[in-house]
Amino acid sequence: MANEYEFIHMKNLLVILVIGFIATQINAQKNSDWKYFGQTPPRDSAVVFAPGIISLKDRNEAMISFSPDGKACYFTVCEKPWNKVEIMETVFNDTAWIPSVRAPFIETYAMSPSVSADGNEFFFIGPYKNHIGVNQCFRTADGTWSAPIQMDSTINSESSEYGCHISNLGTLFICSWRPGGVGGCDGWRIPKKDGLYQNAENLGALNSKVGDCLWAPGPNEDFLIFQSRRPALSNQGGFFETDLFITFAMPDGSWSVPQKLGDEINSSSTDGFAWVTHDGKYLFFASDRSGMYDIYWVSLDTILKNTPKIAFADIKPTIEDYAFFQIYDQSNTIIGFDLKVDGNIKLDICNLEREKMKTIFEEYKPAGENQFVWEAEGFDKGEYLCKMQVSDKESGDVLLESVIQILVR
Repeated sequence: MANEYEFIHMKNLLVILVIGFIATQINAQKNSDWKYFGQTPPRDSAVVFAPGIISLKDRNEAMISFSPDGKACYFTVCEKPWNKVEIMETVFNDTAWIPSVRAPFIETYAMSPSVSADGNEFFFIGPYKNHIGVNQCFRTADGTWSAPIQMDSTINSESSEYGCHISNLGTLFICSWRPGGVGGCDGWRIPKKDGLYQNAENLGALNSKVGDCLWAPGPNEDFLIFQSRRPALSNQGGFFETDLFITFAMPDGSWSVPQKLGDEINSSSTDGFAWVTHDGKYLFFASDRSGMYDIYWVSLDTILKNTPKIAFADIKPTIEDYAFFQIYDQSNTIIGFDLKVDGNIKLDICNLEREKMKTIFEEYKPAGENQFVWEAEGFDKGEYLCKMQVSDKESGDVLLESVIQILVR
C-alpha cells in the first residue's frame, strides 16, 4: 500500500509540476507579447517594423530608439526635406501601448533620440546656438524627463551635429561637420571618464570624404553601424543614396575595414538612421524604398557571426582601388576622383536611365587626388548620373569605369 500511495503521490506531484510549468510559460509568453508592440521578431532579412502602428503609409519615420526596459519608444517623424522634424513618444503602461504623441518634454525641432543604458539620460539633436547640436534630458524623481539643456562645447561645436547615440559604456557617438575631420559629415567618439565627457575623437580611417553619419554603437562598443555615401572604393559604396556599413573593434584597439551590409538590408534607395537595441539583438533603421521613410528591423545574429573582420593593414592596394564621388558644397557641383593610376579621364553626365547627355571633362590626369567643378550650365536642378572612364594614355585601353549619382543644386 505504501508503495502504491507513494506512486500515486509522485504521479500527482508530477502532474502539478507539469501544469505549473505550462502555466508559467503561458504567463511568460503573455507578459512578453507587449515587447516591440507584439511584432514577430525578424530574422536575417529586414522587414517593416510595426506597420500601421509606428510605420505609417502617409508619414516619414526614422531614428527610432527604445528605453532599456523596452517600455518606452521614441522615434522621429519628418517632412522632406527635413524642415519640420519632431520626436514622438509612446509608452507601455503595463496594460497597453499608449498611442504615440509628440514628446511632451521637447518643444522644438528635434531628432535622433537615444536613451542611456540606465534609463536616466535622454539625448537628442535639437537647437544649439544658431544651428543644431546635442541636447540632454534627465530622469526626474516622478519618472518623467526634465526640460532639455544644450550640452556644452565639449560635446557641441560651431558646426552642426546631426546624430547622437550613447553606448552602454556611456560613450557618445556623434556625426558632425566640425573642423578636423576627414571630409563631409564625419563620425566622432566622445568617451566619458570619471563622470566627465572628454574631447571628441575623430573616427579617422572609418570616415570617408563624402560623409558618414548616424553612428550606432553595439552595446559594449564591440561594433559600429553607420550610413555612408562613400564612393566606389573597391567593392564598397555606390550611388547618391546612403547604405549601411558595419565595423568591428579589433583586439589591438583599432577598427576593422567597414563592410557594406548585404541586400537583405540595403536597397537601391536611402538606407540609414541606424540604432542597435541595448541587448545587441536587433538593428533598427529607416529606408525610403517604398517612397516614404519607414522603419525596418533585422536580427543581428548572422551579421555579427559572418561579417569578415579585416584589419586595415591587411588591405593590399590594387588598380581597382579608386575613389569617385561628389564633394558636397552649397554653391558648386564638385566631382572628386582619387586615382591609383594615371590616364585619360573622361566624365559623362547621364540621365537616371544611364543615357549620355554630355561629356563634361576629358583630360589626362596623373595618379592622385583630383577635383573638377562642373558649372551645370543648361541643366536643371536635380539628380543625374556621372560616368567616369579612365583609359591608358598610350594604348587607349579602358582601365577603370564607375558610375555615381550626383545632385545638382
